[in-house]
Amino acid sequence: MSIVVNGTRVDCEQGATLALLLRQLGLPANAVLVEHNQAAVPRAAFAEVPLTENDVIEVVQMAAGG
Repeated sequence: MSIVVNGTRVDCEQGATLALLLRQLGLPANAVLVEHNQAAVPRAAFAEVPLTENDVIEVVQMAAGG
């Protein structure tokens, strides 16, 4: 299945969730903000949000510092 992550087409397995996608991308779920088809997704729901063909995902990594 093919989705778009931050403007780049990415292949992921059928039935994947946001949590599985983040693991596939090597991103820590506790340090990102995610938008799924233009809707913000609460971190607690990452494992419950299924991905489907051509979904558009935006992931923003938080960074600490000053």
